[in-house]
Amino acid sequence: MIKTGMKISILFLGVIAVITAYGWSVIPSDAQVPIHFNAAGIADGWSGKMMALLLMPGMAVMLTGLLLFLPKIAPFRENLLQSKQLYLWIWGICLAMIAYIQALTVYVAVQNLPSLPSWSMKGLAAAIAILFLVTGNYLGKTRRNFFLGIRTPWTLSSDLSWEKTHRLVGRVWLITGALSLISILFVDAAKTMNGLMIIVFISAVLGVIYSYWIWKSDPHKNDKFDVAN
Repeated sequence: MIKTGMKISILFLGVIAVITAYGWSVIPSDAQVPIHFNAAGIADGWSGKMMALLLMPGMAVMLTGLLLFLPKIAPFRENLLQSKQLYLWIWGICLAMIAYIQALTVYVAVQNLPSLPSWSMKGLAAAIAILFLVTGNYLGKTRRNFFLGIRTPWTLSSDLSWEKTHRLVGRVWLITGALSLISILFVDAAKTMNGLMIIVFISAVLGVIYSYWIWKSDPHKNDKFDVAN
């Protein structure tokens, strides 16, 4: 899993480096580059060239280091390794989104735009919808661990609660991702992203309630929550 993750990081870090080098060569040294946009995609925060171009690469490097380190200290390490499809998927999509944001930063700065182009908002909404779609597909296949999934006291102390909760929320996310991809064709991208955030909140509440309900009926639950067992 770690070797595959490193290959993913090398690929995307290379892409980010190329984008950054291009931006550095064409953006004036005294330019104020938009780095924050409101919900309508209008720039409302700026910084100097160095910070604007190095922020995303720095985040990509830190994310890679974190994802490399977590499996070494994880309780239920074997379970985490058996959930590698979701772990590697999250690894790849997070780095891909960082690369996308870096490309948008350079594009907006080079074109001297006051706001994000409409296509970029749709692209971001599509990326988030795909994140829901694929994560929902893998969620029900994960094993009990401390870093991926719906981690409540009840899912972490009951395999039955973990499995049933993740299957339920996984289906919700799978359907949400598919419907969101379709909705992007017909509604404003910002509305799609707002809808996705609402689903995140609802599914989190649903996961907490459902995990407790299943845990109560599990004869093999661990009441003392001893992670060694």
